[in-house]
Amino acid sequence: MARIHYARIDEDGFTTHNSFESDTAERFRGLEPEDPDSYDPIEDLYCDDLGQWYLDTGAIGGIYRWVSEEEARQWLIDNDYPEEAKRRFDRPKGGRPSKGTKVEVRIPAWTLRRIDEIAARNEQSQLEMIRRLLEMAVRIEGSIADSAVIVPPQ
Repeated sequence: MARIHYARIDEDGFTTHNSFESDTAERFRGLEPEDPDSYDPIEDLYCDDLGQWYLDTGAIGGIYRWVSEEEARQWLIDNDYPEEAKRRFDRPKGGRPSKGTKVEVRIPAWTLRRIDEIAARNEQSQLEMIRRLLEMAVRIEGSIADSAVIVPPQ
């Protein structure tokens, strides 16, 4: 798998770095420059299996950055993917369709506060962030030792 490193800059100008797997991400190729002699880079937009968006700016050395859903939607429209933008972002009114089985759990207050902070940074609802975090945990479970114990802060 190809692990791609990216940067994310929040509204306060704080930069965080992380990575995503490009082999499992969906790739959208940007438009070629109108001038064939132009040195303008060709951008690529990626969507990982968790629905997060990343832009390859086309810069030499590979500079990738996380983009919001609104930025991804506009990029798709600007780069001749209007149907894809509509399919992914223009959801019909009437509520969210059911995804999977409903499960009720009790979550400690400190954990829920942390989830809310992460959700706010990622512009997600609390429920969507809980779903995504659970999906991530299940995916990486195989890569951590079964004997690992996570101890909550006191």
